[in-house]
Amino acid sequence: MRNIAVMKSGTGVIVSITSLCSGDKMEKLMPTPYLVKKILDVVFAVNMWRVGRWGCKFEVQLTILSNEDLEKIARWVDEGKYRAVVGRVAKLSQLEEVKDACDVIYSAKGGVGKFVIEID
Repeated sequence: MRNIAVMKSGTGVIVSITSLCSGDKMEKLMPTPYLVKKILDVVFAVNMWRVGRWGCKFEVQLTILSNEDLEKIARWVDEGKYRAVVGRVAKLSQLEEVKDACDVIYSAKGGVGKFVIEID
């Protein structure tokens, strides 16, 4: 949430795998005490408000993966069916290049793909 400024105002969807979800969503995954559900609802509502002020949509994706699921994902990566899109690569020793790339991302003009820092 602290990096919401990288989103273009008025467009986009933020999908989080680390934010707290609503109490109802948590209840679907596991038994959740009433008070915990209400606290989750308040935190989720605050996040929705913050993202809504920026003009974006917000979704929390919770998944409980089994070993079988992780093996399937690893197989897809090995087969080339699933891969990350890499946009820019910089070596950690080239600090100016790393700083420039971070500035581009922070200014919300990051382009397509992940920014990768190679540790050399």
